[in-house]
Amino acid sequence: MNTYLINNNSKKLILFFNGWSMDENHLLRLKSTNYDILICSDYQDLSPLCNDKLKNYSDITIIAWSMGVFAANKLKKYLNNVSLSIAINGTLKPIDDKYGIPEAIFEATLNNFNAETREKFYKRMFKNNEDFEKFLLNQSKRSANDQKRELITLQNYIIKENGSKNCFDRVIIGKYDKIIPAKNQIRFWNETEKSNPVIIEEGHYPFFRWQNYEEIIEYASN
Repeated sequence: MNTYLINNNSKKLILFFNGWSMDENHLLRLKSTNYDILICSDYQDLSPLCNDKLKNYSDITIIAWSMGVFAANKLKKYLNNVSLSIAINGTLKPIDDKYGIPEAIFEATLNNFNAETREKFYKRMFKNNEDFEKFLLNQSKRSANDQKRELITLQNYIIKENGSKNCFDRVIIGKYDKIIPAKNQIRFWNETEKSNPVIIEEGHYPFFRWQNYEEIIEYASN
């Protein structure tokens, strides 16, 4: 797992678990005045985070997006001082006909993924072309082969998962999510976790609606 620290000289930390295939580039426009930001990406290795990076923070907020929801939930038990955990457009069963990405669609994505099909996948993350074009200006710099290896590894982790206890306090779901179908997300959080997710008028990628991390926390908490 790769990490990227934005140091604002704070004693509070936002630990952002990124989506599959991403790096930090798409998030650099988001700012914070109250938190340091540690962005976690690339789940080819889901070893616990090094405590040396976290020990100086008195308060940690987790924001997890897409496949990062699964990764964060798997690693939360190794973390201390977490006061709030927010899941965005993800579930704890991310490959599942009822509660996640339908298995046939996941297999098709995995089998056909390459540098040419990647842009089609990215486009499906958005409900409009304007946001898609903005995203492309700061898209991941990772190679398609590296992204595909990550997806294979994630699949193996998910298959072996034995039901980790849910760590999330708040859930946000994009009404127009085409990657992890919104109806499956709603079904998962309502049926298995008895939560009350916030539904937003977005696709899979919602981050252009917010200007800073504090807005995400405030939105999730209302």
